[in-house]
Amino acid sequence: MLIIGPSGSGKTSIAESLCESLKMRQVFSYTNRPKRSDNESGHIFLKEQNVSKIKEKYPNRVAETIFDKFYYFATTEQVEEADVYVISPDAVPQFFENYKGKKHVKIIYVTVPEWVRRNRMLRRGDSEGKVEQRIVHDRLAFGTETVKCDLEIRNFVLSDSINRICKEIKTWDKEKIKKSEKIKGKS
Repeated sequence: MLIIGPSGSGKTSIAESLCESLKMRQVFSYTNRPKRSDNESGHIFLKEQNVSKIKEKYPNRVAETIFDKFYYFATTEQVEEADVYVISPDAVPQFFENYKGKKHVKIIYVTVPEWVRRNRMLRRGDSEGKVEQRIVHDRLAFGTETVKCDLEIRNFVLSDSINRICKEIKTWDKEKIKKSEKIKGKS
């Protein structure tokens, strides 16, 4: 599952909850961004800052983006070993172009109103300036058009969002089984 959404919508909380409750694994993207705190997780923090050298060392990148002057990416190997990937919306087309594995990938779009996102970012410790920068970035990244996705979640209450996603996963699994049975029946 690819999880997309604006800053403060709860993408990471949803990914962590899915991994915990369903025993899924999450892609932790590589980045050359420094940690915000000593105990920060969710990424693999690289010491190397030179993007060309990073690309040379990790040639099997399935998706990559630059946000706030820092480089983020994930590899094909990471995707093959995981179930959930919080990804930037601009990297989704690149993901589908580069990913050649057998997983049936679904997109979950997580959203809430801007005022909720603003409050969440302030509560997690982002400065007013950083929050405003993220809000402006997200307005450009997501625009006013409908986001193409398999499931849209309005994430006001995390447990409700997780329950809805779990119900959808069961539906997706049933679809996958039916397709597999049709293929076996034709052979």
